[in-house]
Amino acid sequence: LAEYARSEAFNVADQGAGSYIKTAASLYPLEATILVNYKDLNFSNKDRIGIYKKGLTPSATGALSLKYVTKDSSTVEVNSLPLGDYTVYLLCCDGFTIKAQNDFKVVGLTTPSLVSNAISYKLGEAMEFTYNDPKVAAGGTTEWIGIYNAGDIPSDVRSIIWDYLKVSNGTFTWDVPYPNGTLPEDTPGVPLPVGEYSAYLFENDGYGVLAQISFSVVPLGTGVTPEFSQSNRLELYPNPTNGLVMVKIANTDKLQGIVVYSVTGQVLYQEKLDGSVSQKALDLKHLGKGVYFIEAQAEKYKSSKKLIIQ
Repeated sequence: LAEYARSEAFNVADQGAGSYIKTAASLYPLEATILVNYKDLNFSNKDRIGIYKKGLTPSATGALSLKYVTKDSSTVEVNSLPLGDYTVYLLCCDGFTIKAQNDFKVVGLTTPSLVSNAISYKLGEAMEFTYNDPKVAAGGTTEWIGIYNAGDIPSDVRSIIWDYLKVSNGTFTWDVPYPNGTLPEDTPGVPLPVGEYSAYLFENDGYGVLAQISFSVVPLGTGVTPEFSQSNRLELYPNPTNGLVMVKIANTDKLQGIVVYSVTGQVLYQEKLDGSVSQKALDLKHLGKGVYFIEAQAEKYKSSKKLIIQ
């Protein structure tokens, strides 16, 4: 389970450059509604989302669900599926050419699982996670859930928010002030900042991963779900910095704009660019020491990362 949650379920094929498809969780309990988030580059109203048993090649036969998309990006719900391993595909043009794909699994009550009720939350919105862990005895145990920045290795850094499970299956609703942990940088009572995150279900007070999900926090009023797979395209250096920082995306991409947010989601700096360069130097000394988030806007995606000014 740990290996599945860490690797297979989070591999997103990107055959249509800029397109992606992703489920909100790696493991879904039986009868759960499955949330599928996608972005469809070169959108066509003949493109479809198809779910197949893992290992089957997409075709007219064998699809457990096959639905047309109605816009270039959205989150769709899929009714509960039987136990098993599945792949969800973004398929092109009323056919079966794969633009993107993602694996997930539906498990029984004897298998631990963790599911978020949303793929993205607005800044300050209460976050809700439903879990199942049959190891948890009445009165609680040392099984726990922790939230980390996307890309962090849990055993190397401390969690942003965490709590122990009290019953074998239930729901955590986390709202400010959060139950444990400090956020950010030892400042309690601050909402989880805009960005991308992973939540883990751990066993026995350690870092053995039983289940894993990914989600994002978006600024108020945007209604935008950031692309999960693009954070590795953004570089900030030096970081930490004294306020002078270089914002750089992949050389094959061009910057359309840069936005700097506070940890509470307030826009502190915004600049539109003409799409002719892939990097831009910023002087943010006037912001003072603290934690900020920089969002780089390219033609086909947005990506954000944390910046520390010392």
